[in-house]
Amino acid sequence: MTSQNRQDDESQPLLQPPNQGESTPRQRGRPGLLIAVACVMVSLSIAEFLEIAAMTKVFQDTACAEYYRHHSNSSSVPDLDEEKCKIGPVMREVAFVAGWQATIEQLPGKS
Repeated sequence: MTSQNRQDDESQPLLQPPNQGESTPRQRGRPGLLIAVACVMVSLSIAEFLEIAAMTKVFQDTACAEYYRHHSNSSSVPDLDEEKCKIGPVMREVAFVAGWQATIEQLPGKS
């Protein structure tokens, strides 16, 4: 190879500039795919919040039934409406259980 050819090769850019009529891969997007991924992510976030609300209701019903089982004279728990479960001792127990649940979910190795 002559020194002139080597100098010509070294002065050439390694990447050719894109033509004005062509679009580069970064310019060509898939907006439909992006919208689909965003919708899935929003749906999963909403589902997670619904799960938290449902679990809180389960904790509350369990704590309420346990509270009235220990504090009533009969062995059976009567039908408990929402207002009877919104008392301090029951809500303290719900907060305690929910706090431990959040702590355990942060531990490594939980799958």
